[in-house]
Amino acid sequence: MSQNITLETPEIQIQNRRHDLDALRAFAMFLGIGLHASLTFVSLPWPVQDITQPPIFIFFIVLVHSFRMPLFFLLSGYFTMLIYRKRNIKSLILQRTLRILLPCLIGCFTIIPLLSYVSNETVKAGSISVHLDENSLAGAIRKGDRKTINLYLINPGEVEKPDKKLGVTPLSWAAMIGDLETVSALIKLGADVNSTNKDDTTALHGAAFFGRDEIVKLLLFNGANASKVSKAGFTALEGTFADPNTTTSILNILGIQPPTETDLTSGRISVRSRLLLNQFLTPASKNQSNTVEIDKPKEQMGFYKRYQSWVTSTSFQINFGNKPVHLFKTSIFHHLWFLWFLCWMLPLFLLFFNLGSLLFRNLNTNAMRILKKTMLYILIPAPLLPLCLMGEILGPDTYTGILPPPHMLFYYMIFFSFGLIYFDLNDYACKLTRFWYIMLPLALFMIFPAEIVFKDNLPLNLLMQTLLIWNMVFGMMGMFHALIKKENMFIRYLSDSSYWIYIVHLPLVLVLQFLVRELPINSLLKFLLINIATITLLLVSYHLLVRSTWIGWLLNGRIMPWFRKA
Repeated sequence: MSQNITLETPEIQIQNRRHDLDALRAFAMFLGIGLHASLTFVSLPWPVQDITQPPIFIFFIVLVHSFRMPLFFLLSGYFTMLIYRKRNIKSLILQRTLRILLPCLIGCFTIIPLLSYVSNETVKAGSISVHLDENSLAGAIRKGDRKTINLYLINPGEVEKPDKKLGVTPLSWAAMIGDLETVSALIKLGADVNSTNKDDTTALHGAAFFGRDEIVKLLLFNGANASKVSKAGFTALEGTFADPNTTTSILNILGIQPPTETDLTSGRISVRSRLLLNQFLTPASKNQSNTVEIDKPKEQMGFYKRYQSWVTSTSFQINFGNKPVHLFKTSIFHHLWFLWFLCWMLPLFLLFFNLGSLLFRNLNTNAMRILKKTMLYILIPAPLLPLCLMGEILGPDTYTGILPPPHMLFYYMIFFSFGLIYFDLNDYACKLTRFWYIMLPLALFMIFPAEIVFKDNLPLNLLMQTLLIWNMVFGMMGMFHALIKKENMFIRYLSDSSYWIYIVHLPLVLVLQFLVRELPINSLLKFLLINIATITLLLVSYHLLVRSTWIGWLLNGRIMPWFRKA
């Protein structure tokens, strides 16, 4: 057990470095690499799509996505309080500025542009379109093959059959591409104008997004529901305000020839006017009669719809350099969004900590300890509230814009606050996590499957999500405490390198995904190759270019040689 150091306040005992939590924080970083490496094996909008896509990766992504960032923010809160207790406010602010804010800003001007370039180049090289199920009606529409389209239209079973890769219906493909003839033919053959794609968008979403005014007019005339909200929280009208980066990204992913900027802009203006007029003229009852029955439990809640409409509204849109920028939706930070969120955590921590110190300054040591324990108990069910407001069905949303949405900030502040308070309780024996060997199997083999089974039962699903998060977080903390009792130089080296590796990994992951996407080998083997190659190459770059340089000082607070005395 590490020795304790007594600070000015007698009730607070500060440990020396927690090597188990250092290692766990690094593990959370490496899990992020695994998460991104797996996206090529699922039918999600990702620049590189592999030819093999087994269902196991969907479950892996959902599981890791559910607990990884809550765990990371809890650990960040823990180490924030450690620095605050051992030093002072000025040292904490300086440390967070150097280690979080500056890397975040530098990454936005270096890694993010490189990522955009690599992403665009992989798409141009045909990483998606080559394998997009061309032998189908959707594929024929996408290629613009009129003869093949007419042959498929003879078969009624093909009319609403989505492509296997992206889950987009033929009607939506025709609407996005601007094929008015095929849209008209599909509607005459009975295609449901409100049929949803895999991401809960409809043909109206696609037509509006690409400024296909004539197609929007036809869809509305045939009963398209203009108020339908996608999984990402967009209506067709809101999609017409998409920023250039988002538009380009989606065009590249879908492999659609982009319209000229003038045609896109004018088309969207026309669509916007038509949708606004339709919204004004169409009574609510008529609009509802044309909708498909809502089967997403969150969409049945009025406050959820109002909140999502508020977050995605044009009230948060500004013009920057004659280009529209949405403060919530326009992607700025990409995979570095968590650093930006951490920058917001610091002033919130200082505000509430000083407020709490003022309110409870007269409490004695025992009363303060009881209060902190009570606050931990309150924080455990607290994720239920922000989870109700998430656009995602399973797990938290991801926002990479300038402003963090309130529900996201509140969600991660719960775990950050838990880490702050947990540090002050001096749980050196790790009583909170001592049953990790029960928590982890319970989470993996009972709670997680239950979360999937009850995905359409909102109360049970939210309960399972909350139980999964805490059992995984506490289980991982307990396991690492049991396995790492003292400093290990190799693990410490990996911990030091993990920050650098995570910040720069994504462009390399895309390149490696592109290189192996057509290899006729097992997808799990490809997944391992991508991860091993990424970590190995970036470890070498860390050793040669970072560890003993100013970059290493910026990321780790000190310049370190290869070996260091314990």
